[in-house]
Amino acid sequence: MANKVVKAKHRPKSNFGNLVFSPPALFLAVVACMGGTAFISYKLGDAALEGVVQPPSNPIEQFIIPPTDEEKAKNESDSGAGFKPVNIQQVAKETREYIKKQQKMPKGEANSTNANQADPEQEKSQAETDTEKKS
Repeated sequence: MANKVVKAKHRPKSNFGNLVFSPPALFLAVVACMGGTAFISYKLGDAALEGVVQPPSNPIEQFIIPPTDEEKAKNESDSGAGFKPVNIQQVAKETREYIKKQQKMPKGEANSTNANQADPEQEKSQAETDTEKKS
């Protein structure tokens, strides 16, 4: 009797447990839970923000006194025709003349006039050297 082999009963291949815990079923359950959570979160956030408005972009505008009708009429009459386009040919001509003028100047002269306008520290050092030369 000890040598008897007991055959195990075979379960059917398709049962409910295998179907529920299969990877595609678990994936679909996770996606469904994520969708439900997103929907609930959206509804809660929408309810929380009900009645909230965006603040003014420039808070100083509340202190500005609006112009009267007379001032509006005066400003409109001053503006004339409104938009006046730039004469491109005139601007190009002035630019070419300026470039020619800069090319004719000696290098040191052109650089010194531009440097004084651009860098205030150089102006200070220039002023100090001028003061030293005078004394």
